[in-house]
Amino acid sequence: MTENYSKSMLDLLYLSKNHKELRNICENPAIPSEVRSYAAGLLCRPWLPWGKTRKVIFVLIVVISILTAITFETPYFLLLLLIAASFSPRFVGEVTYLFGKLFRRES
Repeated sequence: MTENYSKSMLDLLYLSKNHKELRNICENPAIPSEVRSYAAGLLCRPWLPWGKTRKVIFVLIVVISILTAITFETPYFLLLLLIAASFSPRFVGEVTYLFGKLFRRES
């Protein structure tokens, strides 16, 4: 089975909202690690829509939060931006991965 075929099949599972099967693929040690990693990435898709719309929404959220924090001279609006970003499974996964790497180096 080729890598493109595997990714296409995983994308199909994602689009059909078959998250249970994607989780099974992630946990199956008999499946190659590249395929399991791709399936895990699909489970951590961001909460914003894809494409240009995603970029526009993200830039607007960031700019409005920063301008509001500067206008009202308080960092609380930046904290709200961090809280909103934490609703993204991808963001939480990346931060957790970063903390894991940092703490592994210290031990």
